Amino acid sequence: MVAYADHDDIAEYLGRSLSEAQQAQADMYASAASAFIDDRTGTTWAETSPTAERITIESHLVYLRNVPVTSITTVTVRDVTPGGAETTLVAGVDYELVDAPKGIISLGTVWSGSNPLYKGGLLKVTYAHTKTVVPDNIKLATIIIASHHMNSSLNPLSQRVRSMNDNRAISVTFRDRDIPSDALTLIPSRRLLLA
Repeated sequence: MVAYADHDDIAEYLGRSLSEAQQAQADMYASAASAFIDDRTGTTWAETSPTAERITIESHLVYLRNVPVTSITTVTVRDVTPGGAETTLVAGVDYELVDAPKGIISLGTVWSGSNPLYKGGLLKVTYAHTKTVVPDNIKLATIIIASHHMNSSLNPLSQRVRSMNDNRAISVTFRDRDIPSDALTLIPSRRLLLA
C-alpha cells in the first residue's frame, strides 16, 4: 500500500524538523492514516497501473477499487475450491465495463450450478486506471491525522502504544474517535463515492 503522505509532509505541517527516529514514526503514522482512509472510503487513492484485483462475487455488478478505469486486460474467475482452475472470461459476452469512471463491471447474470461464475466465486480483474495521483483532500487528511498523532507523541507525557506484537513491533490503527474532525471532513464517505 502507498502512504498518501510522508515524514517531510508531516514535518512541514508541524513546522519543525524531525529526527531520524521521528521520521520513521511519522511514516508509520502516515501509513496508518492512509489505511484508515482506505477502510473508511472503501477505496484506495493511489495505486500503480495496471492493477490485478481479486474480488469475491456478490452480485452481477462488480466495483473496482481504482478508478477511473481506462481498460480491462483480463478477467478470470474460479470457484473457491482449493486448486480450482481459473476460467478466462470473454469481453462483451461474459462481462462488460459499463461505467469506466466508477469502475463498474457487469457480469450479465450470476451463474449457478456447475458453471464457475457464481455468487461467492473469485474474480480476478487485471486493468489499467488513472488513479496514480493522490487527491489533495486525501493527502491533506492523511497529513492532519498523522500530524495529530505525531504531535501527541512528540510530547513524552502523552505517548501511547496502540499495540505491540511478540516481536516488539509496534502497530498503529485508527478509529473515528482518534481522528481530528477537520480531517474527517476531508474524507468522502462511501455513499458519495458510489453516487
